[in-house]
Amino acid sequence: IYNKKEKCYTYRDKYYGRSLDKDGFVRALKEFVYDGRSYRTDVIPNILSNLRQLRDLINKQNGYRFYSSSLLLLYDGDQTSDMSAAAVAMTPNIFVRMIDFAHTTCPLEEYQTDPVQYTGPDEGYVLGLTSLISFFQTHLDQQHVVPLNARHTI
Repeated sequence: IYNKKEKCYTYRDKYYGRSLDKDGFVRALKEFVYDGRSYRTDVIPNILSNLRQLRDLINKQNGYRFYSSSLLLLYDGDQTSDMSAAAVAMTPNIFVRMIDFAHTTCPLEEYQTDPVQYTGPDEGYVLGLTSLISFFQTHLDQQHVVPLNARHTI
Protein backbone atom coordinates (compact mmCIF):
# COMPACT_ATOMS: atom_id res chain seq x y z
CA ILE A 1 0.00 0.00 0.00
CA TYR A 2 1.49 3.32 -1.03
CA ASN A 3 1.13 6.18 1.42
CA LYS A 4 1.24 9.47 -0.51
CA LYS A 5 1.76 11.56 2.61
CA GLU A 6 4.73 9.55 3.89
CA LYS A 7 5.93 8.66 0.35
CA CYS A 8 6.52 5.04 1.27
CA TYR A 9 5.03 1.58 0.85
CA THR A 10 3.58 -0.63 3.55
CA TYR A 11 4.05 -4.34 2.91
CA ARG A 12 1.85 -7.00 4.49
CA ASP A 13 2.31 -10.74 4.14
CA LYS A 14 -0.03 -13.63 4.84
CA TYR A 15 1.28 -13.97 8.40
CA TYR A 16 0.19 -10.41 9.16
CA GLY A 17 -3.30 -11.25 7.97
CA ARG A 18 -3.42 -14.46 9.98
CA SER A 19 -2.53 -12.54 13.15
CA LEU A 20 -5.47 -10.13 12.90
CA ASP A 21 -8.55 -10.31 15.07
CA LYS A 22 -11.87 -8.90 13.86
CA ASP A 23 -11.00 -5.29 14.77
CA GLY A 24 -7.54 -5.62 13.25
CA PHE A 25 -9.05 -6.97 10.05
CA VAL A 26 -11.41 -3.98 9.82
CA ARG A 27 -8.44 -1.63 10.35
CA ALA A 28 -6.49 -3.45 7.61
CA LEU A 29 -9.37 -3.09 5.15
CA LYS A 30 -9.65 0.61 5.96
CA GLU A 31 -5.90 0.94 5.50
CA PHE A 32 -6.27 -0.71 2.08
CA VAL A 33 -8.40 2.19 0.81
CA TYR A 34 -6.46 4.92 2.64
CA ASP A 35 -3.62 6.57 0.71
CA GLY A 36 -2.18 8.63 3.57
CA ARG A 37 -4.26 11.67 2.72
CA SER A 38 -7.80 10.45 2.20
CA TYR A 39 -9.96 7.37 1.89
CA ARG A 40 -10.30 6.25 -1.73
CA THR A 41 -14.07 5.86 -1.58
CA ASP A 42 -14.06 6.22 -5.38
CA VAL A 43 -12.69 2.68 -5.70
CA ILE A 44 -15.22 1.06 -3.37
CA PRO A 45 -18.18 0.88 -5.80
CA ASN A 46 -16.07 -1.09 -8.29
CA ILE A 47 -14.68 -3.30 -5.53
CA LEU A 48 -18.26 -3.99 -4.46
CA SER A 49 -19.32 -4.74 -8.03
CA ASN A 50 -16.45 -7.21 -8.49
CA LEU A 51 -17.11 -8.91 -5.14
CA ARG A 52 -20.83 -9.23 -5.89
CA GLN A 53 -20.14 -10.72 -9.32
CA LEU A 54 -17.75 -13.24 -7.77
CA ARG A 55 -20.25 -14.11 -5.03
CA ASP A 56 -22.97 -14.63 -7.64
CA LEU A 57 -20.64 -16.88 -9.64
CA ILE A 58 -19.63 -18.95 -6.60
CA ASN A 59 -23.30 -19.30 -5.64
CA LYS A 60 -23.90 -21.02 -9.01
CA GLN A 61 -21.09 -23.56 -8.57
CA ASN A 62 -22.17 -27.01 -7.42
CA GLY A 63 -19.75 -29.14 -5.46
CA TYR A 64 -16.68 -26.90 -5.51
CA ARG A 65 -14.88 -26.08 -2.26
CA PHE A 66 -12.16 -23.46 -2.20
CA TYR A 67 -10.20 -24.47 0.91
CA SER A 68 -7.24 -22.22 1.71
CA SER A 69 -7.71 -20.15 -1.43
CA SER A 70 -7.26 -16.40 -1.26
CA LEU A 71 -8.64 -13.24 -2.76
CA LEU A 72 -6.32 -10.74 -4.36
CA LEU A 73 -7.73 -7.20 -4.44
CA LEU A 74 -5.87 -4.55 -6.40
CA TYR A 75 -6.59 -1.02 -7.49
CA ASP A 76 -4.59 1.59 -9.29
CA GLY A 77 -3.78 4.26 -6.72
CA ASP A 78 -2.44 6.72 -9.28
CA GLN A 79 -5.30 9.11 -9.88
CA THR A 80 -3.29 11.17 -12.35
CA SER A 81 -2.25 8.56 -14.90
CA ASP A 82 -3.13 9.10 -18.59
CA MET A 83 -6.74 10.08 -17.84
CA SER A 84 -8.42 13.17 -16.47
CA ALA A 85 -9.38 13.18 -12.79
CA ALA A 86 -13.07 12.91 -13.74
CA ALA A 87 -12.41 9.86 -15.92
CA VAL A 88 -10.33 8.19 -13.20
CA ALA A 89 -13.07 8.80 -10.64
CA MET A 90 -15.56 7.13 -12.96
CA THR A 91 -13.44 4.12 -13.91
CA PRO A 92 -10.78 3.25 -11.34
CA ASN A 93 -8.84 0.10 -12.25
CA ILE A 94 -10.02 -2.62 -9.87
CA PHE A 95 -9.01 -6.27 -9.91
CA VAL A 96 -10.50 -8.98 -7.70
CA ARG A 97 -8.99 -12.40 -8.31
CA MET A 98 -9.21 -15.78 -6.65
CA ILE A 99 -5.74 -17.27 -6.12
CA ASP A 100 -4.12 -20.26 -4.38
CA PHE A 101 -6.17 -23.26 -5.48
CA ALA A 102 -3.98 -26.08 -4.12
CA HIS A 103 -6.73 -27.45 -1.85
CA THR A 104 -9.76 -26.81 -4.04
CA THR A 105 -12.11 -29.72 -4.65
CA CYS A 106 -14.41 -30.04 -7.64
CA PRO A 107 -17.24 -32.39 -8.61
CA LEU A 108 -15.83 -33.57 -11.94
CA GLU A 109 -15.56 -37.36 -12.15
CA GLU A 110 -11.95 -37.37 -13.30
CA TYR A 111 -10.98 -35.41 -10.17
CA GLN A 112 -13.01 -37.30 -7.59
CA THR A 113 -10.13 -38.62 -5.51
CA ASP A 114 -11.55 -37.06 -2.35
CA PRO A 115 -13.80 -39.56 -0.56
CA VAL A 116 -16.13 -36.70 0.41
CA GLN A 117 -18.21 -35.26 -2.43
CA TYR A 118 -19.94 -31.95 -1.89
CA THR A 119 -23.16 -30.52 -3.26
CA GLY A 120 -24.28 -26.95 -3.57
CA PRO A 121 -22.15 -23.80 -3.46
CA ASP A 122 -19.25 -23.30 -1.04
CA GLU A 123 -21.22 -21.57 1.72
CA GLY A 124 -18.08 -20.65 3.66
CA TYR A 125 -16.61 -18.85 0.66
CA VAL A 126 -19.92 -17.11 -0.01
CA LEU A 127 -20.06 -16.03 3.65
CA GLY A 128 -16.55 -14.56 3.39
CA LEU A 129 -17.45 -12.63 0.24
CA THR A 130 -20.68 -11.42 1.85
CA SER A 131 -18.69 -10.19 4.87
CA LEU A 132 -16.30 -8.25 2.62
CA ILE A 133 -19.23 -6.78 0.70
CA SER A 134 -20.88 -5.75 3.95
CA PHE A 135 -17.70 -4.09 5.23
CA PHE A 136 -17.06 -2.13 2.03
CA GLN A 137 -20.73 -1.12 1.73
CA THR A 138 -20.78 0.10 5.35
CA HIS A 139 -17.51 1.95 4.81
CA LEU A 140 -18.89 3.59 1.68
CA ASP A 141 -22.14 4.56 3.42
CA GLN A 142 -20.40 6.25 6.33
CA GLN A 143 -20.38 10.02 6.00
CA HIS A 144 -17.64 10.55 8.55
CA VAL A 145 -14.67 8.19 8.77
CA VAL A 146 -12.13 8.41 11.58
CA PRO A 147 -8.59 8.95 10.23
CA LEU A 148 -6.21 6.00 10.52
CA ASN A 149 -3.80 7.97 12.69
CA ALA A 150 -6.48 7.88 15.39
CA ARG A 151 -6.18 4.08 15.54
CA HIS A 152 -7.53 3.77 19.05
CA THR A 153 -10.97 4.92 17.88
CA ILE A 154 -11.27 2.78 14.75
